[in-house]
Amino acid sequence: MQLVTNRISRSRLYQANRSGVTGVSRDNRGDSFPNRPLHLGFIIFKPLRLLVNITKQTESKTRLIFGLVTSTLFGLIHMTNYTNPIAAIPLCLTQTFGGLTHWYLQERYFVSISIVTHMVFNLILWL
Repeated sequence: MQLVTNRISRSRLYQANRSGVTGVSRDNRGDSFPNRPLHLGFIIFKPLRLLVNITKQTESKTRLIFGLVTSTLFGLIHMTNYTNPIAAIPLCLTQTFGGLTHWYLQERYFVSISIVTHMVFNLILWL
């Protein structure tokens, strides 16, 4: 019994190493996945990749455009409260990104998480 499990685990490690995956670790099911730390490129490009994947779906494309337009208008309305428009540009961008995150999470998961993330974006603005 021990010999069979050792042979299976060695063959999985061999396949993982042969495919070029470094830093292989295992979860509870025994699947191998790369064990890489988070870095700035992952944090920036992962949401962009998710948005690209959303736009590939036809029914979701119109929802994304609607969410982008409404959140940008929401940011522009917030810009009118400031006398210096240059200082309000980050506010508009943050509101747009917050609106898209709110829309994405509301579509995919449930409303309470999206409301919390939108509140976090607004708190970042005021700090």
